[in-house]
Amino acid sequence: MDARSNSVGAVVVTFNRKNFLERVLDSLLAQSRPVDHIYVIDNASTDGSAEYLSSLNNPRISVRRLPTNTGGAGGFSCGMKWAFDAGHEWIWMMDDDVAQTARCLEMLLTANTTARILLPLARAFDDGRHLAGLATRLNLTSPFTPGFRLKIAARLYPTIESMPAVVRIEDLSFEGPLIHRSVPETVGFPRAEFFISYDDTEYGIRAAKSHLGPIVLVRDAVMKRLNDASSVSPLWRSYYQCRNDLIVRTGRWAHPLMRIRVRSMFVLRTILGRLTGKEPLKTTRVRIHAFFDSLPGRPLINRYLPDSIVTPEH
Repeated sequence: MDARSNSVGAVVVTFNRKNFLERVLDSLLAQSRPVDHIYVIDNASTDGSAEYLSSLNNPRISVRRLPTNTGGAGGFSCGMKWAFDAGHEWIWMMDDDVAQTARCLEMLLTANTTARILLPLARAFDDGRHLAGLATRLNLTSPFTPGFRLKIAARLYPTIESMPAVVRIEDLSFEGPLIHRSVPETVGFPRAEFFISYDDTEYGIRAAKSHLGPIVLVRDAVMKRLNDASSVSPLWRSYYQCRNDLIVRTGRWAHPLMRIRVRSMFVLRTILGRLTGKEPLKTTRVRIHAFFDSLPGRPLINRYLPDSIVTPEH
């Protein structure tokens, strides 16, 4: 389908966060620059979200309920393809725990940039601080430089007043990015098999390596994070964090020496964690599975799933 000029389709992926979901949808419907259509992917919620969504009588909202929980990655892959096939020029991706301020979309579309991926600035405080934990540089090629996410935006610009109107970053989070349809046309859709964690980072790397231009953070496009992202991850989620991190950091764009360093350090930390007693046996087992499941050529499977389907995770 030909793109509808400047049309915006918002994609919201949800799982068992009915109270947050209502606030997110309300924020989208209240945009100063109206969203043309909203596509909700319900990852088989069991908390009443399905009943709430079915009660909505708004022609601007469409809902697709998946038969099983496909994780955030599966939901975003499905949602982006849905909005893309509907012909929108811009696809606005978001989790179910970020509410957009009234002028957020307007500020993204009018930002002084030619970037094809633009992110709003996340805030949870009213004292000038922000939550831009995205990196201005990802380290895939410097094996002797420690770390992966370098020069975190929130550290470079600790207050909103110190931040330029547009900040170039190399990182990506599916918390509100506005993505031009030329991106999926060129690099495809998020990898559903990642299930959760690093699917957005991997997608941003793919976009950057395809020479589609920079990813930018737009200071005056503001969203509110509704959930405490600093909570401790459950063990099942740690599996995907470890596995997908290894896949991203030792993939096709990584320097050969970087691949060796990342895998060697992972093995060393796993051994030391077990020998020192800092990690229980079940954690060591998860890390071993993550290591072998991340090796090139192995099909990605959802080896670990949430202990309970009502766990408020994607």
